[in-house]
Amino acid sequence: MLLAIDIGNTNIKLGVWNGRSWEQRWRLRTDLSKTSDEYVISLSVLLRQHELTQAIDQVIMASVVPPLTRIFAIVCEQYLGQTAVQV
Repeated sequence: MLLAIDIGNTNIKLGVWNGRSWEQRWRLRTDLSKTSDEYVISLSVLLRQHELTQAIDQVIMASVVPPLTRIFAIVCEQYLGQTAVQV
């Protein structure tokens, strides 16, 4: 499944696409003071709640917030073992 991440100035939108439809969609508040570890915790709770952690095999990411682009790249690599394709 594909994890899509859209990092905006106000919200971070995340969704899991199964190839036909969205399995889940979430919205987090954009917070530049959070560390990569804090975002890992947020993401892990969301994915585990719906038993999706092991299902993620692709990640795409769009961002207009450069500091969070780097943080989410780290989150994807450390937590999911995936390199996010930036679009």
